[in-house]
Amino acid sequence: MDLPRSEPDDRPDAIDEAAATPTAETAPAPVAAPDLERIAGDLADIDRALDRLSDGSYWTDEITGETIPDAVLAEDPTARRVAYVPTSQPAPHGMDAAEDSFDAGAPPTGS
Repeated sequence: MDLPRSEPDDRPDAIDEAAATPTAETAPAPVAAPDLERIAGDLADIDRALDRLSDGSYWTDEITGETIPDAVLAEDPTARRVAYVPTSQPAPHGMDAAEDSFDAGAPPTGS
């Protein structure tokens, strides 16, 4: 008795080798290593915000004493300033750039 031959692709239990082999299009992209320095900085900012919340200074600009608006804190819950001048902007006429700008993540240093 001759049984009809079927092509390998016609068999329901056949495994399609091409589909089982990952290609550049189907393979997952490599995951970048976590930026541990950034994560440590974020955790330090959170600890600082929790300390400020505990001592009642959370809603106050730590330099000017102004109230930090809720919208600013909603956007960045670890904000310590109402606003800051990024170091990439030129200093106003007659001012030294070092006096007018600072890192928003750290208190300014005294001159």
